[in-house]
Amino acid sequence: MVERTARLAIDQPHSILYLSRRECPRFVIWPTARTTDEDRSTWIGPSSARAVAFIESGWLDRVRGGVIHRYYMPPDTFEDTQDAGM
Repeated sequence: MVERTARLAIDQPHSILYLSRRECPRFVIWPTARTTDEDRSTWIGPSSARAVAFIESGWLDRVRGGVIHRYYMPPDTFEDTQDAGM
Protein backbone atom coordinates (compact mmCIF):
# COMPACT_ATOMS: atom_id res chain seq x y z
CA MET A 1 0.00 0.00 0.00
CA VAL A 2 1.32 3.45 -0.95
CA GLU A 3 1.01 6.07 1.77
CA ARG A 4 -0.36 9.35 0.50
CA THR A 5 -0.21 12.70 2.23
CA ALA A 6 -2.23 15.80 1.40
CA ARG A 7 -0.43 18.03 -1.09
CA LEU A 8 -1.27 21.16 -2.97
CA ALA A 9 -0.67 21.35 -6.72
CA ILE A 10 1.56 24.32 -5.86
CA ASP A 11 3.04 25.04 -2.44
CA GLN A 12 1.81 27.98 -0.36
CA PRO A 13 4.82 30.29 -0.91
CA HIS A 14 4.47 30.01 -4.71
CA SER A 15 0.65 30.17 -4.85
CA ILE A 16 0.82 33.99 -4.96
CA LEU A 17 2.18 33.65 -8.52
CA TYR A 18 -1.20 32.31 -9.68
CA LEU A 19 -3.51 35.02 -8.34
CA SER A 20 -3.87 36.87 -11.62
CA ARG A 21 -4.97 36.00 -15.12
CA ARG A 22 -2.52 33.75 -16.89
CA GLU A 23 -2.02 36.14 -19.81
CA CYS A 24 -1.39 39.18 -17.58
CA PRO A 25 2.27 40.25 -17.84
CA ARG A 26 3.57 40.47 -14.29
CA PHE A 27 6.30 39.70 -11.85
CA VAL A 28 5.92 39.10 -8.15
CA ILE A 29 8.49 39.76 -5.45
CA TRP A 30 8.59 38.96 -1.76
CA PRO A 31 11.19 39.47 0.94
CA THR A 32 13.38 36.60 2.08
CA ALA A 33 15.84 36.21 4.93
CA ARG A 34 18.53 37.68 2.63
CA THR A 35 16.53 40.80 1.68
CA THR A 36 18.29 43.95 2.84
CA ASP A 37 16.43 46.80 4.52
CA GLU A 38 17.38 49.02 1.58
CA ASP A 39 15.91 46.59 -0.98
CA ARG A 40 12.77 46.14 1.10
CA SER A 41 12.31 49.91 1.29
CA THR A 42 12.93 50.36 -2.45
CA TRP A 43 10.75 47.54 -3.77
CA ILE A 44 8.11 46.90 -1.10
CA GLY A 45 8.01 50.17 0.80
CA PRO A 46 6.20 50.49 4.12
CA SER A 47 3.69 47.77 3.23
CA SER A 48 3.30 44.73 5.47
CA ALA A 49 2.11 42.72 2.44
CA ARG A 50 3.57 39.24 2.03
CA ALA A 51 4.35 39.98 -1.63
CA VAL A 52 4.02 42.70 -4.25
CA ALA A 53 2.93 42.13 -7.84
CA PHE A 54 3.98 44.46 -10.64
CA ILE A 55 1.77 44.52 -13.76
CA GLU A 56 1.61 46.54 -16.96
CA SER A 57 -0.56 49.63 -16.49
CA GLY A 58 -2.83 48.56 -19.36
CA TRP A 59 -3.93 45.60 -17.24
CA LEU A 60 -4.86 47.58 -14.12
CA ASP A 61 -8.62 47.83 -14.75
CA ARG A 62 -8.86 44.16 -15.75
CA VAL A 63 -7.02 43.06 -12.63
CA ARG A 64 -9.11 45.29 -10.38
CA GLY A 65 -12.35 44.03 -11.93
CA GLY A 66 -11.33 40.39 -12.08
CA VAL A 67 -12.61 37.46 -10.07
CA ILE A 68 -10.27 34.81 -8.75
CA HIS A 69 -11.42 31.20 -8.54
CA ARG A 70 -9.32 28.84 -6.47
CA TYR A 71 -9.98 25.17 -7.07
CA TYR A 72 -9.04 22.42 -4.69
CA MET A 73 -8.39 19.04 -6.25
CA PRO A 74 -8.06 15.65 -4.54
CA PRO A 75 -4.39 15.32 -3.49
CA ASP A 76 -4.30 11.67 -4.56
CA THR A 77 -4.56 12.78 -8.19
CA PHE A 78 -1.17 14.55 -8.12
CA GLU A 79 2.38 13.28 -8.17
CA ASP A 80 5.03 15.30 -6.33
CA THR A 81 7.66 16.29 -8.92
CA GLN A 82 9.97 17.98 -6.39
CA ASP A 83 10.25 20.86 -8.88
CA ALA A 84 9.70 24.62 -8.37
CA GLY A 85 7.24 24.20 -5.53
CA MET A 86 4.91 22.00 -7.59
